Amino acid sequence: MNYLIFDNHIYYDVEGKRGTTLKEKLSETFPSGLKDISIALIDSLQKKVSVSERNAFKKDEALASVFSGDYITQAERLDQDLFQVAALEKSKIDDIYKHFGFENIRLIVPYALALREFLKANNLIIPKEKGIVFLDHLGKLILLTIYKDNTFTTPRRFGLNNKHLPEEILRSEKNYRDSSEKEKDIEFLIITNNKEIKEEIIKTGGEKEENIIFIDDAYPALTGLKIGNFSQHYMLPEQFLRLRKAKALKNQLKSLILVAGICLISLVSFLTAQAMNKKELMRLKNLEANASALNNDLKAAYPLKYREILRKEKKIDFPRLFNSFVNALDDYYKIESISLKEDHGSYQFEGIVYLEQDERLFIGIRLPHELKKARVENILLKNKPGEKITLDIT
Repeated sequence: MNYLIFDNHIYYDVEGKRGTTLKEKLSETFPSGLKDISIALIDSLQKKVSVSERNAFKKDEALASVFSGDYITQAERLDQDLFQVAALEKSKIDDIYKHFGFENIRLIVPYALALREFLKANNLIIPKEKGIVFLDHLGKLILLTIYKDNTFTTPRRFGLNNKHLPEEILRSEKNYRDSSEKEKDIEFLIITNNKEIKEEIIKTGGEKEENIIFIDDAYPALTGLKIGNFSQHYMLPEQFLRLRKAKALKNQLKSLILVAGICLISLVSFLTAQAMNKKELMRLKNLEANASALNNDLKAAYPLKYREILRKEKKIDFPRLFNSFVNALDDYYKIESISLKEDHGSYQFEGIVYLEQDERLFIGIRLPHELKKARVENILLKNKPGEKITLDIT
């Protein structure tokens, strides 16, 4: 896998080799191209949102409307009825797909989220009563990001030779305290991956030495991308349509292969029949006609009998439907709910599933025979693509 921080400069970890390159020189740095890429974008926007979780549809609608259509958003649950919505600019995500191709992108997340995974893995988000000011020396930049538990701020950019960095740190801490009544007395722990920055802060009296931690990692956000388990992935709306078209094309290809196979079998059968004598050919035709008639009779009788049972006994073989539905699911789907509802002698089977594993492409469910006439609705559940399967039984 390949890991990038995508900005005007691109910071990379490719096959264990780390470095930086300009965006316009990316093709020169990697002439053979890159695949299976995880990407972090530096500039993001965040908001805490309180919304009731009782109605999932209204909750998702409220979270999606926090930012304008210029942004692609994802939300993570912080507490009961409390969420953090993180937004990335749609134009920047579009730029990434143009550079690398949709099929080569495994993951896109905010830089601050990847850095948080690094902090968690190194047990650096420990003091619950304190916040963390992380100063990341990234090329000619210093990025300042504040963390408190699972929340984070938009990274602020400073030049490496900024002589007012201690004052900027104090200003950022004050702004954070002023942003919430609950955080007005919060204290901060400073973490940086640059010894000179640490020494300069101590020298200017900006902070005591025991309250500053140095970590020896030139690209901690890239490390976070490697080790993190992310539930968020920023995908353009048109990419969902592309996945659906790919699914439809795949089904068409399967149908063509099936038709070609049937045609081939029919041709072989015809040539074989021509070699038979007339008597055996007639006998075969009679047997085929009888078998076809019996099969048609059986197909016609089965739904009639089934509807008769429903009318008289009003009893559905729910275990059979349940097992058929569950057995049709691949391992990477997670079941949200399965139900059977009754209304004046009519029944409705409903199953809701979603894609649990982020690295999987969402290609939909191949329904069993019992559910072939079911309605399939694409949904977004827990910020992941899914499907709602509904079958009316009358």
